[in-house]
Amino acid sequence: MCLAAISLTDFDMDGPNPDIKHPIPMHTRVGFLKGLVNAPNIEIGDFTYYDDPDGPDKFAEKCVLHHYPFIGDKLIIGRFCAIAEGARFMMNGANHAMSGFSTYPFNIFGHGWEIVAGNAAKVVKMRFDDRTIRRLLAVAWWDWPVDKVSRNLDAIRGADISLLEAAA
Repeated sequence: MCLAAISLTDFDMDGPNPDIKHPIPMHTRVGFLKGLVNAPNIEIGDFTYYDDPDGPDKFAEKCVLHHYPFIGDKLIIGRFCAIAEGARFMMNGANHAMSGFSTYPFNIFGHGWEIVAGNAAKVVKMRFDDRTIRRLLAVAWWDWPVDKVSRNLDAIRGADISLLEAAA
């Protein structure tokens, strides 16, 4: 019996097509994301795959959270990344401004409002000093009618307690 010498050049060494959706035949839970995600604010490199028993087709909806086009951020995932079921990408839409008296995102709801740890078991730190807390509780802007809140968003988002007190 004669064995012929086999070299690597005898095999197709181009690799799989990074544009196909399901690179492993009969295993559709794995998908190359480049061919599955078509969101303009998500860029995915060749050969990056996602493995999910429910299939990879809903990767953007299931794994990329708080990613709103009007914010303008972009998720860029490089080449040759392996992303498992349960992975989550928390985007800038989940951030809330910390500079004012409220972290409520008034601006995202429009209609005149466009001006712009966890499940705690104990108090770690207070966001405001005691004097400011007393003044905010006295103003109680969160109980104001919506039209009054709307007229005073600069004071609420701008952390101007004197302006809030004057509006009360």
